[in-house]
Amino acid sequence: RRNVPGRNLKMEEIEMKKLLLTALLLSGLNAETFLDVEKRCYKGSMIDCYNLALMYESGEGIRQSFYSAARLFRMVCNAGEPKDVYLQACYNLGFIYFLGKEAGIRQDFRQAITLFSKACSNGEQKSCYQLGMMYANGDGTKQNYSTAKEYFSKACDLGHNDGCKDYVEINERVTR
Repeated sequence: RRNVPGRNLKMEEIEMKKLLLTALLLSGLNAETFLDVEKRCYKGSMIDCYNLALMYESGEGIRQSFYSAARLFRMVCNAGEPKDVYLQACYNLGFIYFLGKEAGIRQDFRQAITLFSKACSNGEQKSCYQLGMMYANGDGTKQNYSTAKEYFSKACDLGHNDGCKDYVEINERVTR
């Protein structure tokens, strides 16, 4: 099967998260701050739970644990608010399931599609793009360029540049 451009997005996403957490660490995040974030998370702050999940996912400042990251992302995703945080948590959890072994867990494309769909339907652009990639490449679903085109179009409409580029490319395939 032929891959669509943008396939290595997963490494870019991981690197971006590491940069974000490195910036947080350099700005004074330390073990005491980690404990404060953890405490606020377990008192119900979904923003702090999301930040804690990012810390576990990247391993910046603490021991990396995709299991702990996934558990926290799931909690935030299921909470449904605040909107921007829960949508990002759904995307991140979907991405962990998409990566599977690379993230130290069992790969589950069906779960990834469910999570990406939830976030995409609520306007999370990277989730729409990832769904487009999955349909274009047949990852966990039957390869379907028409469906991929729809998701790339939605990602593009939401401001995802690679979604726009891949929409143009896949549109040429679909209209041939």
